[in-house]
Amino acid sequence: MEPIKISNTGEHLPAEATEFAAVLFPATGLMFAVGALPKALAHEAAGEAAISLTHAGHSDWRLPTVQELVSIVDYSRRAPACDHALFPDTRNDWYWTSDVSAWSPGYAWFVNFYVSWYRLCQQGAVEALWVTYEEMLADPKSTVRNVLSFLGFDAELALPAEVLERKYHTFRDGRVGQGAAVLTAEQQQRLRERFAYYPYVDFGRYGL
Repeated sequence: MEPIKISNTGEHLPAEATEFAAVLFPATGLMFAVGALPKALAHEAAGEAAISLTHAGHSDWRLPTVQELVSIVDYSRRAPACDHALFPDTRNDWYWTSDVSAWSPGYAWFVNFYVSWYRLCQQGAVEALWVTYEEMLADPKSTVRNVLSFLGFDAELALPAEVLERKYHTFRDGRVGQGAAVLTAEQQQRLRERFAYYPYVDFGRYGL
């Protein structure tokens, strides 16, 4: 079923309408506001603004879940990766969802509408070099040289020792399965639910 454009007072509009306040997706029953919150807000403020919003004839708005927001991503498009005829104000940027992170309620999930680089590489649309955190920790010199070579630089350039030995404070330390050892059962389950959105990515190294 085709998406339906909604007027500012809640009526259904013809597909060729150029002015509309929301888009209804009959297949999912979800409605997304268009141009309702043009100002960038912090996560908590964005959630409060959505709840207090009266728009397109409705006053029961909220932030979408990750799964709901991903449902309007168009993997055949980029910059932004959505139907621009339906969402003309969408920026090449990320948008909040209502789902908070598994590791801290102070953080939340978002969806970036710029592009799915992983999917574009699979399609052969772009050429990229994928480097893992584990590779960088296991053999930093070879990994950096691979990156230099991919970017067209002399891979035999002298590499300063301080660059190769630099340490970063991150949650992960390169150990396979660290997630299973550090995260609670509830946190692990919430992450597995998010992994389901990316069936083509192997998350086995996290031990989840």
